[in-house]
Amino acid sequence: MALVLVAKKGTTSPIWQFFGFRPDESGQPRDLTEAVCKICSCVIRAKDGQTTNLHDHLRVRHPAEYATLPARAGPSKKASQGQQTITGAFAKGTKYKTDSDRWRQLTDAVTRFLAKEMVSFNTVEKPSFKAMLHTFDKQYELPGRKYFSKTAIPNLFNEVRSNITKELGDVEYLALTTDMWSSCNMMPYMSVTVHYVNKEWTLQSKCLQTCFMPESHTADNLEDALREAINDWKLQEKQIACITTDNGANIVAAIRQLKWPWLSCFGHNLNLAINNSLAQQRASTDRAFGVCRAVNTAFSHSWLRRRELQKAQVEMKLPEHSLITDCATRWGSKRQMVERMLEQEQAIKRVFAQDKSRRPLPQLTWQDISVLESVNNALKPVADFTDILSGENCVTVSSLLPMLAHLEGVLEESGNDSKLTADLKRVILEQMEGRYGDDTIQRMMR
Repeated sequence: MALVLVAKKGTTSPIWQFFGFRPDESGQPRDLTEAVCKICSCVIRAKDGQTTNLHDHLRVRHPAEYATLPARAGPSKKASQGQQTITGAFAKGTKYKTDSDRWRQLTDAVTRFLAKEMVSFNTVEKPSFKAMLHTFDKQYELPGRKYFSKTAIPNLFNEVRSNITKELGDVEYLALTTDMWSSCNMMPYMSVTVHYVNKEWTLQSKCLQTCFMPESHTADNLEDALREAINDWKLQEKQIACITTDNGANIVAAIRQLKWPWLSCFGHNLNLAINNSLAQQRASTDRAFGVCRAVNTAFSHSWLRRRELQKAQVEMKLPEHSLITDCATRWGSKRQMVERMLEQEQAIKRVFAQDKSRRPLPQLTWQDISVLESVNNALKPVADFTDILSGENCVTVSSLLPMLAHLEGVLEESGNDSKLTADLKRVILEQMEGRYGDDTIQRMMR
């Protein structure tokens, strides 16, 4: 026989669709303090119309039905404040002590943020940064800029250096890479990076230092700087299996004086081979490259043209890519510029055709397009594996001989190649073979 229940008058909470009361002789609720579950007939205490016990019963015993209820509104701010204990209110108003674990944990997180993201120390004094941390934890008081610059960051540096030194102490053999570079304000630096396999047989790469090099970059000065770097990190010369650099005469001479095993950078060699091959074809390629750069300039100096280019890309169903300008120090950037120009050729022509500027705009002729296609056909095969062999997350010296053999295959002249494509391929291959023909280098690659 089905259980007969009656509803309580004046109820608004949706929870009451699952509960009722046993009726008396007149059909009214017999006891308003005892609600009965319509699903399992369990009696639940509901004193003074409170529904907390009803929600708890439904959540534990009937989760599927409970999930259909709307989310319960939390207590009002006023109610919460009224229920707050004096001890709790006092605790929220106190700040963490600087020797507490929680303060150290939060300060360490900020320190690592500054170091990893390479943001300036005055970030910690910006009002919005302070407000964000205060929102996360009102009891945390952020130290000032000088604490991070004079204490926290130096301590983190010493910690990281100690860990790397300890790990390097267990390494039998290692490899080094080094490069000279200039900052945006033309200040000279030398970076030294170590590569090794740790106890877990995982390849590691650690930048040991980036030191200021105001002295003339002679072979003797570079030799002294490299020797000082390994001595500073307590490395032994007998541990060095190889050092990789570019082909600069000064750094090559410095390595020769140090008598360390040396191997030139594959990515640098490939970049030189490509540039040398293009230099030999300058009479054929200069105009086309010049027009590409002029087109890029026309768009970079006008946001209206960039906006119209995006519209044209959408209408013509072309990839919504930005144009690329080549850079002498970025490997493969010339090929990327050419490839992107060919990809966006039709969209560029549409934008220029609709442009109302009185200044003459650069135009790619069919001869320019033919040159760009020939260049792209020659350079594209070698671009696919450049990034792989220029990376630091995998051992690449053992891949050089197979890849050089593969390079011969992809640069082999095809019957469909234009004369420009064939000439570019031939010079690139000659240049690369010349870089790795030395017997010492051949033995190292084996």
